[in-house]
Amino acid sequence: LLLEMVDSYSNLDSFRESLRAVKQWATVKGLYSNVLGFLGGVNWAILVAHICERHPQSTPSTILCEFFRIFSEWNWPKPVMLANTGNNYIPGIPRQTVWNPKVNRRDGTHLMPILTPAYPSMNSAYNVGHPQKRRLQEELEKARELTVCINKGKKNWAHLFSTTGDQNFFRQHQNFLQVTIEANSEASFRKWFGFCEARMRILIVSLDSPVQGVEAHPFAKFFYNDVNSVSFFIALRFAHGVENINISDLASEFLYKVNSWEERREGMDLKIEHKLQEDLPAYILFPVEEKRQKTTKKVDNKRKQKNSTLQSFDVSSPTKRNRQFIQNQAAC
Repeated sequence: LLLEMVDSYSNLDSFRESLRAVKQWATVKGLYSNVLGFLGGVNWAILVAHICERHPQSTPSTILCEFFRIFSEWNWPKPVMLANTGNNYIPGIPRQTVWNPKVNRRDGTHLMPILTPAYPSMNSAYNVGHPQKRRLQEELEKARELTVCINKGKKNWAHLFSTTGDQNFFRQHQNFLQVTIEANSEASFRKWFGFCEARMRILIVSLDSPVQGVEAHPFAKFFYNDVNSVSFFIALRFAHGVENINISDLASEFLYKVNSWEERREGMDLKIEHKLQEDLPAYILFPVEEKRQKTTKKVDNKRKQKNSTLQSFDVSSPTKRNRQFIQNQAAC
């Protein structure tokens, strides 16, 4: 349906090429993941279609420039919708609820409404949280500034997709939480990873606390460590003057929730550690462009289960630099 709508008022090839570029940009910037509270394929497609609707028959370069200009300035929670968004009842099918914050109180809490075009119209980005919205807005503004430089001939389009130098997310922050998910078999890992990934938004949102002066900046990518082991990173940014933040209670609550999963088995482990930028793996700080990191290391499947341990710790600003950590290993 979306392709048919775009084809009616715009060049379908330009839409596809522009969408491909936007999705690549979102991926390298750690913004592409619906399950982690960012935006997924449908969300990005609707946003690009909205620009094509405004600028029919435009070239991909024009669409990209307008995409970053318009959405860096978008007045959220004003919804993004296409001209033929499906709010009207279709005779012959049961009536269904459409997105309407004036009628449904829950709809009014959504931060970045991106409405689906078909009836019944719904918010496809209902799970975007404050930390994810902040990151999206920051990266959209950076991309807008970059496209201005590109139009002036000071930069080229390759810079939009760069992950090196000051374009590297991990070189823009000093403090991180590294969440490692692992299991002792491929089948267990797939099951355990899916469960933990779906609940990562809980940890991200709980870490974001304006009252305590800390902002959570998640990066939507899981990095492989070993076979059946991945790590997820959340950057922590502190308000001016904040010297020490204790998040042990928040981490403990998250660990309790994942520990309570009835299908959890021996060997399904989760570990949360405080990392400074200087302690991050080299492949994260100095990535090879357009090359996925792969590992061939083996996991010791005979690793014995240990009792869950929770060590209280403070995540401090760089002046404190303590390196205690919260560690949780499977307990039945």
